[in-house]
Amino acid sequence: RAVRAEDRVGEVRSVMAAAADGLATLEEQRKHFFVREASAFGVELPTRKEAAKWDATVRSLGPRSASEGALLRYANSAVEDMTRSVRENLGVDVSRVTRAQIRKRSFMAKLDVGGVSANPMDPMSATGQAMRKCYGSSKRG
Repeated sequence: RAVRAEDRVGEVRSVMAAAADGLATLEEQRKHFFVREASAFGVELPTRKEAAKWDATVRSLGPRSASEGALLRYANSAVEDMTRSVRENLGVDVSRVTRAQIRKRSFMAKLDVGGVSANPMDPMSATGQAMRKCYGSSKRG
């Protein structure tokens, strides 16, 4: 049977439209792949400040390294912020504290910088109860 030119043109147009749709979809997927949200790495950004830091870090990098570099920069920034906060609020330089020191009840007692408990080592005080929750009932210095 003879194929009419109009039918052939219609087929070509539909193939071209499908190809254009496919390219648009591919481009959209490529954009999402290189932008990567923090959640793609299992990172939660609970505050607007942290989300803004993540976005600024992603924008500062090239598209191909944005996701991995953003994660590394965000992690470094978050650690620096938390280290500074702990030093300012609790008077502890976490870069110099060992895990063995942290496991001692006396370490937690020193964290009661606000004077919540008159005697932080008293098991009935608020600090003593917090220690029991963290350390259990075992006695550690």
